[in-house]
Amino acid sequence: IGGDFNITISAKEKSNGIINHKWADSFQDLINKWGLIELKNSTRSFTWTNNQDKPILAAIDKIFCTVNFEQKYPLAFVTAKARAGSDHVPLVLNFGVTEPKKPSLFRFEKWWLEQPGFKELVRDIWNTPCAFDDPLDIWQFKTRLFRKKVKGWAINSNASIRKQKQLLLKEFEVLDILQEERILTDKEKEKMKNIEGELEAIWRLEEMKAKQRSRDRN
Repeated sequence: IGGDFNITISAKEKSNGIINHKWADSFQDLINKWGLIELKNSTRSFTWTNNQDKPILAAIDKIFCTVNFEQKYPLAFVTAKARAGSDHVPLVLNFGVTEPKKPSLFRFEKWWLEQPGFKELVRDIWNTPCAFDDPLDIWQFKTRLFRKKVKGWAINSNASIRKQKQLLLKEFEVLDILQEERILTDKEKEKMKNIEGELEAIWRLEEMKAKQRSRDRN
């Protein structure tokens, strides 16, 4: 069981140390009653901020499991992602189980049209000379060439976008963790806003990809 419990267990889970001890004790009693084990992440002290100039930070997002779960998934662990675009730090539960990869099918992706260099790639592929004279043979040759070329281009483009996203998230996370120790400067706050703007563009692109894959499955 996991999510935003909107409550802390101890004063150390809130940056100002001010908590409701009655609710904290009740929460701890509930955890003990059901024998729950908290799966903690090791990188973040807090998971929520009120996003003020002098922010209050708290660890109110948690993931708990039972002893049976821990025995069934002994390699399970929790990681924390950058909270860019939210006031909560996303917690990701990894069961420690690897899944076999499925073979990928070729599909035209709408997001390609918005990527720099795609139209030039299509033009160069279509202008590639071939040894066929029959129009149908020419069409088949160029469509096969397109599938081959664009597949490699898409892989490289996806890798570049993922790399850019990870770098932006890492930059944001460094500043966000720094915020747990001191008030950020105006320059640092502006940097966080700029990073969020760049991430918004990537998230819109990812949303476009997800919608198309959903339509393709249906």
